[in-house]
Amino acid sequence: MNNWILKEKGGLLTQFSFADDPLNMNWICAGHPWGATSSPEGIVCHSSRSILPGDILEETYTFVNTTAEPIACPEGSIAIELHLNDNYLEAEVCLTQRCHVHVWCGGEVSWIMALRMGGQAPHLGLLLTEGALGSYSIRRSLTESHCVSNTRGVFLLHPGAFTLTPGESRTIRWQLFRHDGTEDFIRILRSRLGRLWIESEQWVAFRDERIFWTGGKLDTSRIGEVVQPFRAEGKTTHAVWNVLPDKEELLKRRVRFIAEHQQCNDPASALDGRI
Repeated sequence: MNNWILKEKGGLLTQFSFADDPLNMNWICAGHPWGATSSPEGIVCHSSRSILPGDILEETYTFVNTTAEPIACPEGSIAIELHLNDNYLEAEVCLTQRCHVHVWCGGEVSWIMALRMGGQAPHLGLLLTEGALGSYSIRRSLTESHCVSNTRGVFLLHPGAFTLTPGESRTIRWQLFRHDGTEDFIRILRSRLGRLWIESEQWVAFRDERIFWTGGKLDTSRIGEVVQPFRAEGKTTHAVWNVLPDKEELLKRRVRFIAEHQQCNDPASALDGRI
């Protein structure tokens, strides 16, 4: 059964909704088509979409070198635009017609979890099935008043770096699906990814804290971002943790910051000395 309502213009999506959604939410931001691409000169993108069994919407973006020379495509030089409806209007609109978007670009294991702001299912999920996404960025207008703070912006998904020889191509393919919320989304990904689904006791740790994850014991001796590569079932991904200083040092830094930046030091003010 096909529960997708899709509308296209010039090969780009202007609407996708779930036919049985009583709130009739369009997951694409109005006036901003989904699926436009940008790439270095000489690289042409061919895109397609189809409905698969299980009510899955599959999209494919194939980038082809049409020149007689190799073309290097560093990360960020290619972008696929997704205009997910993550923006803020009045509460009654946000709760039923807008979503929070969570993006993870982990190479060959990448996904998006979009949750309707009011929490009512169905929600939207995306799972990469071919290729690798290295990162994402946000493009937003700083001149249109309604976009400055109320609009998350356009999500630009960037494949990892690669070089295409003449006539060579590289494909990014993903599947969009419905889910009932965070727990259901995790259940679906755990089922689809198998041993590639990475779990950890926690993702933020203090220095030298004992943390175990799918790949074993985490080295937390270094403060800052810790990246661990992980390979299973023929694919490569990674996991990221934030390691903080020990508790006493963290508290000292916080107190120092408050005293230096958040305390009023104006003898002429009634607020002098206050935080």
